Amino acid sequence: MAGDYWLIPARTLTGKVEWPRDGAGNSTFEARHGTRHHYAALAVVSFTGGAFAADVLDCRKLFPPLTAIKASDVSYAPGACATLQGAHTVQEALDTLCQSTGGSERGIHVKGVFLASNDPLVNDALLPPAAVLKGIRVDCDERLFEGSVVNKHGLPNPLCTVTVELPWPLRAEERQFWAVDAGAIIGYQPIVLGGEVVVRENAILWTPLAPAQKWLSDRLLQMYQEMTNEQNPRVLVRLRLRGSFIWGPERDPKLYLDGEGFGLPGGDNVDVKLPSGDGRRGGDFEMWFWFGRVVRQVVPGVGFIPSRASRFFVGTPTAPGTPVTGRDALQLAIDRGSADLKGVLPADYAIDATQRFSAADSVAATRRLGVQQISGLVSDRFARLGKFLTDQLQANMRVTIAVETLPDAQVLERVRAGIAAGGPPDFVFADEALSARLQQIAYSTDFIRV
Repeated sequence: MAGDYWLIPARTLTGKVEWPRDGAGNSTFEARHGTRHHYAALAVVSFTGGAFAADVLDCRKLFPPLTAIKASDVSYAPGACATLQGAHTVQEALDTLCQSTGGSERGIHVKGVFLASNDPLVNDALLPPAAVLKGIRVDCDERLFEGSVVNKHGLPNPLCTVTVELPWPLRAEERQFWAVDAGAIIGYQPIVLGGEVVVRENAILWTPLAPAQKWLSDRLLQMYQEMTNEQNPRVLVRLRLRGSFIWGPERDPKLYLDGEGFGLPGGDNVDVKLPSGDGRRGGDFEMWFWFGRVVRQVVPGVGFIPSRASRFFVGTPTAPGTPVTGRDALQLAIDRGSADLKGVLPADYAIDATQRFSAADSVAATRRLGVQQISGLVSDRFARLGKFLTDQLQANMRVTIAVETLPDAQVLERVRAGIAAGGPPDFVFADEALSARLQQIAYSTDFIRV
């Protein structure tokens, strides 16, 4: 074989090659002295009936290149270190040391809680019982092992619970026994609602059982009102996940739920900071909300009130093409699906979702109008929203917008003065109430609702 060699002395003194010989003086067979060859199986291929099998057993022990090697790829022998006896890789050893010295532990965190409608379930919020009839979804940032959440030994599920706190006493005989006046409340008792719990990838879904749905929909608030004489009863509801028993991503626990939530100020409620977590695996996730009768107030429309004298809104396009107006350009420039916009709109505001958004079409329409700068006044009651929208319009229409924020009374005065001088602002940003007053002074006949 190529590369084989023998080491045999050759003496110049005798002129002989000293090849090994046997007792009779005959040359013996001498195996090669090298090269020594080592073999390793790369794969096992089965050959049956004149054909190779499709399945090949890979015998290679793969490892990353040195430039990509991680601590989890390097084995670790704890030796006499009792603290690290359970560590088999450098990463596991570092994780154990990190935990013992107060560092953060890796975990699964709650990203958000949602109703079946995909609306966020906000901590400390008031909602009708009907809102949860189709369930509550808890989204996490890692895949969950279904067997750690779904209990197969009966109800209620011990790891995901929704609890309603009912006043006590309610029954007449209990009130009589404890000498409690009718309608008086001494305390509250928790009722764990019957519900089905399933896991889908990184989400936990809780759905009330059919009898619980009927009770929530038809009886809870009515019974509460009858027994306590409260005209607008509110019932406290708590959602809880037991983090020490919820893990993922596989059957062998690698990560546990780090569900600790911390309060922070909301609008008129106590919100919870998400994602959850305090750097310690196993923390429970808890939040609360209220069942009650929600009276929806009609929120007046807010939008742009264009001037009848504005060249931008009533002018004729200077470039050929499909006839457009400033109204079209403005409508196309408002991204009504923006989450940031919803954050600055009044609470419970109904957005005009029928309008299309296209910044490119808005720019094209604006250019055909030949207007490069417009001016406007913003009601100070909507200062934040007005600034947000005018900034969005400048970016999406590619025009300069000069705005000033004033109280409603000063807006009216400024518009009247502008009309008298022949140069009123191109638009006013306010609500429908101020729009009606501006129509009375012949400033506008239109209202572009957000």
